[in-house]
Amino acid sequence: MDKQLIPNAFLPEKEGEDISEMEVLQYLTVKINQMLDENTDLLFSTLYRLDVDEEKIKLVLQQSQGSAIGAGLAKLVLDRQKQREATKRKYR
Repeated sequence: MDKQLIPNAFLPEKEGEDISEMEVLQYLTVKINQMLDENTDLLFSTLYRLDVDEEKIKLVLQQSQGSAIGAGLAKLVLDRQKQREATKRKYR
């Protein structure tokens, strides 16, 4: 997986190694769950800066409980980053 898709704040420390999409999702889930517990303002600010759709965020928050919220938000972040990369490639 292209490490440029994911903001550095969310990346696991695996210098020089390729990481799978599943590893990224697992790591994002843990990091997002930590942010939910410790600093929700920072989490939502980061989601805003990443331009994750607010309606999708609300849907995840309404339909999920516990650690499933982190997993749902992680999927949204990854999907958004993939979408941004596809747009960049399209208009190069």
